[in-house]
Amino acid sequence: MMVIDLGEVRDGPLPDEPPPRSRTRPARRPLWTALVALVVAAGLAADGPAPARIASVLPGSPTGQVFFADDLILVVSPVSGPGSPREVVAYPLPEHPTGAAQRPEPRWRTPLPITGDPWRAQTSHGSILFTSSSDDHPIGETTMLDARTGRLGWQLPGAGEVDGAGRLLLADSPYLPDRTVRAVDVVSGRTVWSAPAPDKGVLHHRRPGAVDQVVLAGPDGGVEVRDAATGEVRHRADLGPLDVDAPLQVIGDLLVHVDRRAATMTARDLDGLGRRWSVPLPWAVSYVDDCGALVCAVPESGGGLQAFDATTGALRWTSAESETLVTRWWGGPHRADRLLVLSRRAGPTTFAVLDAATGRQLAQLDAGQLVPPADPGGPFFGLRRTADDRLVVVELDLAVARTRTVDVIPGAAGDCLTGPDLTLVCRRPDRSSFGVWRLPA
Repeated sequence: MMVIDLGEVRDGPLPDEPPPRSRTRPARRPLWTALVALVVAAGLAADGPAPARIASVLPGSPTGQVFFADDLILVVSPVSGPGSPREVVAYPLPEHPTGAAQRPEPRWRTPLPITGDPWRAQTSHGSILFTSSSDDHPIGETTMLDARTGRLGWQLPGAGEVDGAGRLLLADSPYLPDRTVRAVDVVSGRTVWSAPAPDKGVLHHRRPGAVDQVVLAGPDGGVEVRDAATGEVRHRADLGPLDVDAPLQVIGDLLVHVDRRAATMTARDLDGLGRRWSVPLPWAVSYVDDCGALVCAVPESGGGLQAFDATTGALRWTSAESETLVTRWWGGPHRADRLLVLSRRAGPTTFAVLDAATGRQLAQLDAGQLVPPADPGGPFFGLRRTADDRLVVVELDLAVARTRTVDVIPGAAGDCLTGPDLTLVCRRPDRSSFGVWRLPA
C-alpha cells in the first residue's frame, strides 16, 4: 500500500505528491545558482500573481458566494449587509496572462430577488437558474436570469435538474402538502407537464448526462417511471410498503431499494420494473450508490463498504477500511476503475483510493480539503497551505492513485471551487474579495 503524507495544513491537510528522488549535482556556478534561487523565492513570495499568470480579482463581501455559469463567474452578495437584498454580478473568466491580477469590468449586475440563500446555479439555453433555500423551506425556489443581460425571467417554487432539452424538472419541497413534480420550459417558465410527487422520492435517470426518465416512488411501494419529455407513464409497479428512510436509488439502468424489515437489497430493471436480483444484507445500510459495474452499499455503522455486481447481485468484495464514497458527493462515484472513499482509520479526514474490481486499497491520503470537480469528468484537486501562507494545488489522479503538484498560489485564503478551463476561485485574505486563477494543464 502506498501512503502519501500531506503534512501540516492550517485549513486542513491536503494531498501532495512525494518529493522526487534526489540526484547528486556537480558543485558548479554557486553564485549563479544562488541568484536564481533568490529570484524564484522573491517571485513566489510576492503578494499577487506571478508574471504571466492568468488571474483576476473580483470584489465581493464577507458573506458573498461565487458560482460558475459557462464563461461567467457570478458573485452573489448582500447589497448593504447580512439579511439585506442580494445582487448578482457577472464577470468574464480571465483569458490572457498579465503581470498583475486583472480587475475586470462586470458584464452585468442585477438584483436577485430570493428569500433564502442560493446554493446552486445551472445553465441551459442561454439561461441561468439559481436554486435557493432557507431554514423554513430547505428546498425553496428557482429563479431564472438571462445569461447575456442578467434580466430576471421567472421565479417558481421547488428545486430540480436541467434535462438537457430546455426543460427543468422541478419538485416542490417535501414539507409542502400536495407537492408536485413538473417539467418547466427553461426560457419561458411554462409548465410542460406535472404529476403528484410522492413522499418517498423523485429520482432521475440520465442517458447520457441528460435526464430522460423520472422515477416517482411512494411509501406504499407504488412506483412509476415517466418519460422526462412528455410525463407519460412508461412503467408502473407495486414494490410493497417502503420505509420512508430506507435507501432507494437509480443506479445505471436499475432501481435499487433496501427492505430493512426483510434485510434485503433488490434491483429492478427500469425498463418494465421486473426484478433482476435480490440479496440479503447482514447489517443496516445507510445508502446505496453507483460504482460503475458495481452497486455499492454503505453501512450505517460497522462492517465496511460492500460492492455487489450490478448484473447479478453477487457480492464482489467488502472493505473494512472505508465508510463513505467521497466521489458520490460530487456526482462521479468512480474514475478509471478507482473509488475514492473516506477511511475508517483514526481521524476524520483520511481518504483512500480503492481498486473497484477487488476493493484493494491502493493509496492513502491524509486530506482535509478536497475541491470538487467542475463537472463529473473533471479532475479532483486538493489544497495544502505552506508555512509562508501560500496555497499548493495538487491534482489527484485516481487512475494511478497518485498526486502531482499543479500550482503554488499566493493570496488565497480558502473557500475554493473549480470551474471551466481549470479555473480556481478562492476567497482572498481580506475575506471580502475573490481571487481567480487559471491553473496550468
